[in-house]
Amino acid sequence: MDSAFDFVVVGGGTAGLCLAARLAEDTSNTVCVLEIGKDHKGNDDIAVPGNYMANFGKEWDAGLLSIPQTHAANRPLYSPRGQGLGGSSLYIVQLDLRAPAMEYDALESMLGATGWNFREFTKYFRKSQILRGTGMPETHPLTPDPAAFGEGPVAATPPRFTPAINEFYFKACADLNIPFNPEGGSSKNSGVWPSLASIHPESAQRAYLEPNRHKENLKIFTEAQATRIVFREGVKPLTATAVEYKHLSSSDEVILTVHARKEVILCAGAYRTPHLLELSGIGDKKNIPGIPQLIDLPGINQDHLSTLFLCETDQSIPSCDMLMNPKTDPAESGMFSAVPLSYSYLTLDQFASPEKQAIIKEMAASADESTTSIASPRSLALLKKWMEDPQAYQVELVMVPHYVPFLPNAEFDPTKKYCFIAAILTHPFSRGSVHTDPSNPLENPILDIGMVESDIDREILVEGIKFIRKLITQPRMRDEAGVRPIAPSNDVKTEEEIKRYIALAGYTSYHPIGTAAMLPREDFGVVDPRLVVYDTTNLRIVRVFTVLRTWADQCGRPTRPFFLSILARTP
Repeated sequence: MDSAFDFVVVGGGTAGLCLAARLAEDTSNTVCVLEIGKDHKGNDDIAVPGNYMANFGKEWDAGLLSIPQTHAANRPLYSPRGQGLGGSSLYIVQLDLRAPAMEYDALESMLGATGWNFREFTKYFRKSQILRGTGMPETHPLTPDPAAFGEGPVAATPPRFTPAINEFYFKACADLNIPFNPEGGSSKNSGVWPSLASIHPESAQRAYLEPNRHKENLKIFTEAQATRIVFREGVKPLTATAVEYKHLSSSDEVILTVHARKEVILCAGAYRTPHLLELSGIGDKKNIPGIPQLIDLPGINQDHLSTLFLCETDQSIPSCDMLMNPKTDPAESGMFSAVPLSYSYLTLDQFASPEKQAIIKEMAASADESTTSIASPRSLALLKKWMEDPQAYQVELVMVPHYVPFLPNAEFDPTKKYCFIAAILTHPFSRGSVHTDPSNPLENPILDIGMVESDIDREILVEGIKFIRKLITQPRMRDEAGVRPIAPSNDVKTEEEIKRYIALAGYTSYHPIGTAAMLPREDFGVVDPRLVVYDTTNLRIVRVFTVLRTWADQCGRPTRPFFLSILARTP
């Protein structure tokens, strides 16, 4: 049945539900959300934070498998994406981190996005979140600044469970001049700390949709795959008037239409949004064969790249591997109540030798379009600037107190305890792409992650692995916690051997970004600072992936304030 609304929001994830709920607060607005997935309300797996690893591959995981990656031993890499009301917040990873102020400010000062800066983000962080509760033990209390929070619908709290390995890990970090940071994750990201989390395992569905689902001016259509944006014919710039979609639960191929009186807003994720733009004739002509090109935007097209270091720990130290044992009582362990990750953000001089620092900086300084796939001169200039900045973080370390299943030569032994530490690039020079499959346009797009295609990224990851090895051989970890390396093993010694390990074990950390960038059009931008697609009047992309480059944080945290900020810019 055809219908009309003031705002048509494509995508019912964190972005779409947050935005739709706020738009519907004005009762004069009518709002429709088209979500390709189902309503998974009431699913116990989604409601339990400790299940986050088990949630990959479930019904709501609609991830993509990339094409084989040249610099990753020709492996296709998996990139999970949440599909259903709540989007990727359905994984309930709960991570709650903010990037440093300088990174938000760079949106305005370096990338030309007027009005996008740390001061503005802070305003909307306060509007979206409230700080509640305590949870950490007295030895390492997490005490975030209450002034950084407000009275928003999404609660944040220190985790209610902390793994035993953390005590050894925090002390080992301190021995290497990485002190415990009680305010970590609130834009003061030096040192090491456990992540803030939601006080309840809240997906975007629970936080934003449920309190507003009853409203007559808000309609949610699930299992509705958007197939094309319709524009008014013969008028430039283009005005979006409708979205065509099909019901996936229906056996027929009938295309339905929902009309938009004011705006069409794309919140369909880092992969499906550029896919829908190309299906609608917006993009580089060579990537949309058979589709009439309406707007030439070659910027329609990054992710944190990582390598994992798996270790075995002393049998006496409880780990989250216990959750794989059916005899474990979740009520007693407390492990199901949180995703117990700990973080460190490191500047180049904190983990790389002086000699390697000089080499990496020289490589970055000489990088150009012939040595990197970065199309945007502004983005490349920003990465070069940060490489020279002694306060810019280049690697994120994440300590996770359990086994990880996808490393080479590292079979799980249920009688043992594990932990792993990930070295993650915060500002990679490598770039990927996502484009429509011309042989099957409505199916998943073709994903090329561009895994460590940049020599600079490989050198930084090598130094990150070497630093992790130094960290786990500190007496606190090696002697007191009984930590010993599994993958890479001690047989992996030379830099070339470490690079081979990275090729075999490297992954992304599942934060795709920059696929429809907020940049000047001449700099391969897709949207302007109001997030309106160039050469359109009312087609907006509201998603954190419009930021061109990765932040030194987790993408979920800036998502809500990002969209609240957009509301303030919406006429």
